[in-house]
Amino acid sequence: MEYLTHEQRKAKYEFQGDYFKFNSVRDLSEQVIITPLPITTDTIKYATGSAKGLLTKDVALFIGMWMIETYPLLNGFSGLDTISFDTTNL
Repeated sequence: MEYLTHEQRKAKYEFQGDYFKFNSVRDLSEQVIITPLPITTDTIKYATGSAKGLLTKDVALFIGMWMIETYPLLNGFSGLDTISFDTTNL
């Protein structure tokens, strides 16, 4: 199996959930910046629950997709407990 190079690990990584967008680097060694997506009639129509609940759902989607797409390609990872989320845009 080929692992990601240092340059690939530090490449920008973006994930768009249903209600929030997440930006970081591919190995998540930098803060994950969370930005709410623009409110549209579709997001209002399908939004059920509190904003905290919607954010929790999108964080779970983000981590799940990252674990499927990127984690297997890393040769060493410090752990999910080291991820830092920046929520100042919320």
